[in-house]
Amino acid sequence: MGLGLLVLVAGACGTEGGEGPPLITGDVPGWNTGGEDVEAGVDAGDGGPQADFDALPDGGSADARLPDDGLDCGVGADLCGGQDDASVPEYEPPDGFEIVMLDVGQGDSILVRFPFGSTMLVDGGYGSNAWDVILPYLDNLHLDRLDFVVSSHPDADHCGGLAGVVEELDVGVVWENGQTAETYSWGDFSDAVDEKGIPRKTVHRGDKATIDGCGVEVLNADQGWGWSNADSVVLSIDCEGVTLLLTGDIDYWAQDDIGRAYGDGLKSDVVKVAHHGSADHDPDFTKAVAADIALCSVGKWNNYGHPDPDVVAEWEAVGAAFYRTDTMGTISVLAKDGDMVVQTQW
Repeated sequence: MGLGLLVLVAGACGTEGGEGPPLITGDVPGWNTGGEDVEAGVDAGDGGPQADFDALPDGGSADARLPDDGLDCGVGADLCGGQDDASVPEYEPPDGFEIVMLDVGQGDSILVRFPFGSTMLVDGGYGSNAWDVILPYLDNLHLDRLDFVVSSHPDADHCGGLAGVVEELDVGVVWENGQTAETYSWGDFSDAVDEKGIPRKTVHRGDKATIDGCGVEVLNADQGWGWSNADSVVLSIDCEGVTLLLTGDIDYWAQDDIGRAYGDGLKSDVVKVAHHGSADHDPDFTKAVAADIALCSVGKWNNYGHPDPDVVAEWEAVGAAFYRTDTMGTISVLAKDGDMVVQTQW
């Protein structure tokens, strides 16, 4: 597999670039429902995960908190207690903020690499994708730990591969929308999380966190639509002068609802196109997001007509460069001080 297209996108909108993110304190990765920072014992200089969670919109509750003693270890093999051989390469954070859309075919899996070493995997494609795509990619980065694993919703093409990932790697916390499914894919993932004793957090719209100085907000999560796609976890991440919008499989109704709730606040630089580019979408949502880069995870020769030609045309009409895994393979976006570089690997 070699590098393909390389594109530099300069002057992206979003938060302003500056001297870099500040050090963050807070439970790692606990919820700070009391409104006060709690010293985590690991700062950004140690390369460990940094997460300072704002209060929940409803004020939170004692049972909503994660364990106060933080994570067992930080990023890096020698901090995890399993390897002290200095000859073994350690994970190195990106020079900036990196989004990697892994080519898992007709599914979703996005690796988010934060500038001070924290990591987040959003979805894991189908079960086999853990072994043939995700774990080999992470191993190439010398990454044996994920600080955050996010299951956007319990469909097999999103949660299936997470079971293998959780079994093989050290995971700090799992974010989910609280839904379950009577499927082998969801059952295997959920059982793997519980067997390893990984903390689980049901997220809600309006929840906020700070990870390595980057702002993370939940825009959607089980809004009561009654079907899994519409209730997908949607995250907005502001980091290194750009805004990333991760949309799961939200449909027309969820997109319309989010648009009404957030309006102009949806404007983003990079977007994961919802539901593999399904025709079940809201054109006004596309106009509100108006991203410079649209990333679409889609299987080659899929039977769903994804991505829908009208969806592609609408993203291009708002000025987005449209990237798709079925023709470009794994796609990465590296952002630093508002500039973005896109690479494809085929």
